[in-house]
Amino acid sequence: MDLQEIISRFDKDFAKILFQRSMNTKILLADDHQMFLESMSLLLNTMEEFDLIATATNGREVLRLLALHEIDIVLCDLQMPLMGGIEVILQIRQQFPTVKVLILTMSDSAAHIKEALQVGADGYLLKTANKSELENAIKCIINGVNYFSKSAMMSLSKAIRSPVVLIKLMKKLVYCLTENWKF
Repeated sequence: MDLQEIISRFDKDFAKILFQRSMNTKILLADDHQMFLESMSLLLNTMEEFDLIATATNGREVLRLLALHEIDIVLCDLQMPLMGGIEVILQIRQQFPTVKVLILTMSDSAAHIKEALQVGADGYLLKTANKSELENAIKCIINGVNYFSKSAMMSLSKAIRSPVVLIKLMKKLVYCLTENWKF
């Protein structure tokens, strides 16, 4: 094999890698706890179909990074300094309407869940979720299906007494779980 063939082969392999990376879901992770950011970064980097593009420790940083990078989905905590998750969602909806937002938090408060829904969150997942549920949540959201963890749904069901609203939310959850989004 001569040098020209080696370069040609390398170029094809490199192009293949670049194409694969461009097809992956691009993620921005936002949380004000450094240990959580580092742990989640390691976890996300084990998932082949996702690329962690950037991390942020506050809401203002999220908006700055969104202006710099092409991001598909933001995984965002509710409680952050300078700008919390609710305000981040409002700003994303105005400035970056195609970017999806998954709230990733410890709060299972029905008030927080309802507020996140009202401002346009695409999903709500507790930090107690396992890797599989995180993957499914991201895949559901990227494919246009809102995702709310079982515990979030239970908190909402206690607070919302309207059967119509509950049925709509449960249908979305059941669809997402039955599809299982295994590609």
